[in-house]
Amino acid sequence: MDLGDIQGARAAQERALKIKEVTYGPDHPEVAKTLKNLGNTLKDLGDTQAARTATIRSHAIFVATLGEEHPLTSIAAQQLSDLDK
Repeated sequence: MDLGDIQGARAAQERALKIKEVTYGPDHPEVAKTLKNLGNTLKDLGDTQAARTATIRSHAIFVATLGEEHPLTSIAAQQLSDLDK
């Protein structure tokens, strides 16, 4: 759901990322989910480079923890592909 406060979404996702990194460790799938969402938000804000950085990290975590064939890995890979368009 888009409520229009993209900057607020970014701030909330960045806070959630810090909490999840402390709670689960930096390479946990929960961290990757937040990075994936943050990547989408950064893309919406026009910060393609930061979106790419977050999405690359998200994809790498998903590959390492869930494997290449997992749906979340595929979603992150598609998100990366979309950033290259």
